[in-house]
Order: sequence, then structure tokens, then C-alpha cells
Amino acid sequence: MADGVSLELPVLRFHASRWLQQEGMRSETRERTTADTGLSHSKVRSQRPSMRTKSRSAMTQLLARAADAYERDRFEEALRITRRIDAMDPDEAEVLELMGLSLYRLGRYDAALRILRKIHKATESFDQVPVIMDCARALGRASELERWWLRLREASPAKEVIVEGRIVYAGALADQGKLSEAITLMEQGVAKERRASTLTSIRQRYLLAQLFERAGDVSGAREIYLQLFKEDHNLYDVAERLAGLT
Repeated sequence: MADGVSLELPVLRFHASRWLQQEGMRSETRERTTADTGLSHSKVRSQRPSMRTKSRSAMTQLLARAADAYERDRFEEALRITRRIDAMDPDEAEVLELMGLSLYRLGRYDAALRILRKIHKATESFDQVPVIMDCARALGRASELERWWLRLREASPAKEVIVEGRIVYAGALADQGKLSEAITLMEQGVAKERRASTLTSIRQRYLLAQLFERAGDVSGAREIYLQLFKEDHNLYDVAERLAGLT
């Protein structure tokens, strides 16, 4: 950000791996597995006929390639493959999800936002709402971002998801110069953490330290950076930031 407060990307989670695992199982157990894993609502189009076996197999192989490319930070390749899959059978939720995340990582926020909104509407999953929020933030759509944050809080999804949403929203408040509000929000999040070693604790404390630094509270920032440095000397840019405060 221009104001000196920077954010790591939201922790991105996608379900292609679960989908691929499911597709590799025998057809007679597939229905039971879908019920057990909660994936029965994961299609963007509901109540459509299953694809033919050959088409399904080809799509599964392509999705595996796309997921591998994504995990290796080859986002253009992942995007190209997911578009190819979508042309074969449009609106498969896991495919669109990976497509949307690839667009996000490539900085194509408007396109990513359209796709991820569509998935949320169809599946009612909040897993990618922090990414939706960050897209809105990048596009300067403060009102939309706030609406998503309020919806996320009301839904009370998994802890990791709500934390990512909080981080994005606090960063947006900082963008708008509302540092005291951003600090209060992150202090509330940090206070809820019971273990300092968790990723959610680390990410929230790291942002809180940056907000303190931006607000001119050098001692507050230094205290948190020092804690993080003691826990992991190589964490983010903590060593550099700590050195800059001494």
C-alpha cells in the first residue's frame, strides 16, 4: 500500500484436491462420499445430469494439472487449463474457484470478483469471501467490501476464514486513514487467540505491528515485531522492520 502498511495475500484455500480425490473413487461409493464430505452443494449448476465417464476422466486429469500449476505459482498456466475445462463443461464450482483464485493472483481483480461472487451465490460457502473482499479492496469498492465483512461476521464461518476477512477489512480501514479503527479491530482479533504459534495469531499480530508502526506507536510495533522475531527469525520481513525501528 502507498501508506506503508502492507499485507500478505489472504491464505488461499481451494477444493480441487478434495474433488479430485472424490473423482478417483469407485462410482458405487461416490454418492456416499459426497454426502460425507459435504460436497453435495458444490456444483454451480444444480440438478444437472452427470457427465459421461470419458469426459469426466479428461476433466479430472486437466483439473489435477491446473491445481499443480497453481500450487507451483504458475497462475497463467492454471488459468489457461481451467478455462479449457470450463469450455468442456461450464460452471463446475471447483474449476471456477481455481480459475477465480488464479485471476486474483494475477491481479485481475474485476474478473476474479465476478467469478468468486458467482460461486458464493451458488454454494453459499464463505471460504473465498476474504478473497472477494480483497478484490473489492483492490478495486476501491469500500462499500461492497464492508457489506461482505458484515455478512462474514454474521455467518461465523471457520476461524481461519473470519481471521482472513478481519485482516483484509483492517487493511482497508488503514487504506482509508482509519488507523485507530483498524488497530482496534486487530487488537480484538489478537485477544481471541489462545496460542501464539498458530498461523492466525501470527498473521494478526504481524498486521497489528504494522498498524502501530504506521500510527507512530514505535514501542507498540517494536514489542510485537520482537515477539514474532523470537518465534521465527525468518518470518516475513520482521527482521528488517525491527531493525528499522532501532
